[in-house]
Parts: sequence; C-alpha cells; structure tokens
Amino acid sequence: MVTLTVKDGNLSYQRGSDGSFPLQMMRDNRLHFTPNDLSCFSPIRDAEGRVYGLDFIARGGGQEKLVHSRLSYLVSMG
Repeated sequence: MVTLTVKDGNLSYQRGSDGSFPLQMMRDNRLHFTPNDLSCFSPIRDAEGRVYGLDFIARGGGQEKLVHSRLSYLVSMG
C-alpha cells in the first residue's frame, strides 16, 4: 500500500513498511521526489477534477524511459 502524508505542511510518500520520502508539487502539476529526483507521480482526475489515483512515472538510466503504473493511495493528514 502507498501512503501519502501531510505533516506540518510537508508531503511525504511511503510504500509498505519502507521509510518515507519527501514529495514536492511542481509547476507541471506532478508530485516529484525531492531533492531533484526525476521520478514523479501524476494525479489522475475524474471528470469533475477530483484526484482518484496516481500514475507513477519512473525516469532512470542514461536515457529517458517512462514506466506508468496506476496506484491506489491513502492520504492521511497529520
């Protein structure tokens, strides 16, 4: 399970029992891992603009490669 948490105004990502990683909303309307990681999440919106999921976009290696996977997520406010 993926958990997004907002604590003291900071957004973080955690998958399973792994440690949490900070995320930052960027101008491209994507959630980027910080600092300066090219991998990100892109919100999936319904017809009314509500976010109901996330696309994970992984970029790695010497060339750009995109891998999209739909994730369900839980947002907790702390």
